[in-house]
Amino acid sequence: MRRPRTGKFNQQGLGLISGLVTLSIAGLLFIFALRLFPIYYNYFSVRDIMRDVARENRGANVSQTRLWRSIEKRLNVNGIDYINASNFKVIRGKNVNWLNLKYEARTPYLWNIDLVARFDIREKS
Repeated sequence: MRRPRTGKFNQQGLGLISGLVTLSIAGLLFIFALRLFPIYYNYFSVRDIMRDVARENRGANVSQTRLWRSIEKRLNVNGIDYINASNFKVIRGKNVNWLNLKYEARTPYLWNIDLVARFDIREKS
């Protein structure tokens, strides 16, 4: 036996338009994460390099140029080429020196939109 139609229709589930919108937002978020992953992976490498150099030169009165060369060699080994000497500073205190590295990493996102991440790494030497 069939039920007579009453003219009301209750939609169940996702419609075509809302499904496409949901899928496109998920795709944009996936591309966002895919583009930012290498930047943060390099950040963790740079942070480890700064820690190693600070640990090696703890308490020593080493010139900024020598410290930068040590960092630069390690950056080259890791293939990180967008950090240069102008991003690096040594802040000298009475009993402690601080190694400071400020840099910006940029990657394309969509068309003319870029993702920019700024990092400021400070290690005690």
